[in-house]
Amino acid sequence: MFHKSPHPVHSHRRAYLFLITAVVGALLVLMIIKDDGSINPLTGSSIGIGSEVDPLNSGLGNSAAKNRGDKTDFSVSFDRAPHLKEETQFSELSFTFKDPSAKIKVNSEELELKNINEIRMMVSNFEGKVDFNEAILSLQGKAESITINGMEISTKGKMDLSFTGLVYEQLSIFDVSVSSLDFGEGSGSFYAGEKMTYSLEHDQLKITGFIGDITIGISNQSLVTVDGQITGLVVKGAVNLVLG
Repeated sequence: MFHKSPHPVHSHRRAYLFLITAVVGALLVLMIIKDDGSINPLTGSSIGIGSEVDPLNSGLGNSAAKNRGDKTDFSVSFDRAPHLKEETQFSELSFTFKDPSAKIKVNSEELELKNINEIRMMVSNFEGKVDFNEAILSLQGKAESITINGMEISTKGKMDLSFTGLVYEQLSIFDVSVSSLDFGEGSGSFYAGEKMTYSLEHDQLKITGFIGDITIGISNQSLVTVDGQITGLVVKGAVNLVLG
């Protein structure tokens, strides 16, 4: 009596499916790699770094992850400032503005800023609510000291500080801890880690778990620069990737 080989049809089918998968994978690699070895961006693609689920992707494009749960060195120059609105703390914030009628309260008193053309204000060791975009700044919390055009205001212990909707010219904030920064759609470039550099053209950018410095100013060609460390990163759009 002859015995048939066990499941010959299934074995051939698995081999066939493996061959088809390998061919399709090779074609996809050839489609996204340029002649110079860089990666060709796909319209609507996305790149992610960190453990965060991509909130911008909506199921489209590709995603990749790196350094999950770890801090990654990060720096970006962008032509669109992020919007921040949350409870946080920073070591120093300095900004310039040109409205002497701005209502700034220190403890229960309102500052007198008459006959000053340009005002430079520095806030040190602040804890509280921070709200800013590319033009407007609001603070409400406690600061260790305040300096206005070189003159320091300080009290025993921390002082209450609050102002709303102040139109600023330039803004720098140092050692700030931020859960997320959403830059919206814009152009620029950033690096993440030691060897990853990206060019951004009309892309949406969001970073999470940020600690570092932020500078915004109309005199800066890039409008905003951000430098520090992050735990997550999401980019949506046409992304050029350069490994340097």
